[in-house]
Amino acid sequence: MHVSVGEMMGDAMIPLRVAVLKAKKGECTALKNLDDSTNSKILPLFEVGAMTAAILELKYISASTTPVMTYLNHVLDAVVGAWQGRPAMVDCYQWAHNARVENGDHVVAYAVSRLQADGVPVVPVIGYDRWESVEYRFGMSSIPVPRDGHYCLRLDHFAIEDSAEPDVFARTVGDIIEELVLEPQKCSVLLDFADISMDVASIEATAAKASDMIRQLEVFGFKYFIICGCSLPGSIDLAVSDRDSQGFVLRKEMLIWKMLREEFPGLAIVGGDYGVRGPTTKEIRSKYTNGKIRYSVRDQEFVVRGHPFLDDHDHLQMYGLAEAVVTSPHFLSGDFSWGDAQILLGSHRGGALDLSRWIAIDTNHHLTFVVQEVEEFERQLVTRVHSLV
Repeated sequence: MHVSVGEMMGDAMIPLRVAVLKAKKGECTALKNLDDSTNSKILPLFEVGAMTAAILELKYISASTTPVMTYLNHVLDAVVGAWQGRPAMVDCYQWAHNARVENGDHVVAYAVSRLQADGVPVVPVIGYDRWESVEYRFGMSSIPVPRDGHYCLRLDHFAIEDSAEPDVFARTVGDIIEELVLEPQKCSVLLDFADISMDVASIEATAAKASDMIRQLEVFGFKYFIICGCSLPGSIDLAVSDRDSQGFVLRKEMLIWKMLREEFPGLAIVGGDYGVRGPTTKEIRSKYTNGKIRYSVRDQEFVVRGHPFLDDHDHLQMYGLAEAVVTSPHFLSGDFSWGDAQILLGSHRGGALDLSRWIAIDTNHHLTFVVQEVEEFERQLVTRVHSLV
């Protein structure tokens, strides 16, 4: 049996693509400017970053009597503005396992409730890595059950390590299902390999590990699996070594997903990535930050690197980087996506120059491109499978 992309998309619970995105201005702007044919096929997982010392110093936070709630409301308002009415996952992976807001709610429960109240159908994310925490389990138990019963079990490196001991792994997954009274046939599983940019393991070895975990989990009857990772390194110099030059980064997570789709044609296996900013990307922007455009092409990222903004205080280098993308053989057209239209505008020395805008541009092109890339692969896979029948 082969589960085609059409059959997968015929079920409203199964997206074509999952995007793990920082719940920040750039990513929210990217989502807000997606066309309907793309945003209807994407399920974003919004990562709500933890509060840092720099955030605590912001005037609107330091003046608040409930700084945690104020911060979360600010972040979640942006998510609502970008994605209201559409399903989304949300997680607070970077927070302490016992983190709470001022009214006593666990941060995850607060985020889920806020988004649900504001018209975002939320798929709560359950962290395998946090399950040993009593307070985290209590927080997850306090979340209102989603109308469609859809939860997502997030398996990170802790689960990947535990899977080497199948009995331990199965027991923990079983405990999660039992304590939260989950119906696995309504739920998804996220195999999150996170940062694989410097991974010494081969693509084949990582795919084999994912395959082993899927086989161990099949017995539970989950609705679909998500294979996610990020090949973009946290620093631009690890992607393109020389300033004012260009290079390519292989999107290993895409190749791993394709291998698994071919290995398990009868299972619903969805691909995912971290957009253009991975889990190890430095959040602090400084005068030493380099200008860059990350432009998704088939199985790769075409990366155009500039130089530190210290060298041109008004970010004018972004116009030159945009021109380098447009004049390359990889540029599709200004009509391909909102992001592409903005790159074309930049090549004519127009449009905004601030960094969050360029994160939005890169992310918007990326999401639009990978959806079409996945659809094309699925069409080819159907053809190959049918030719063997």
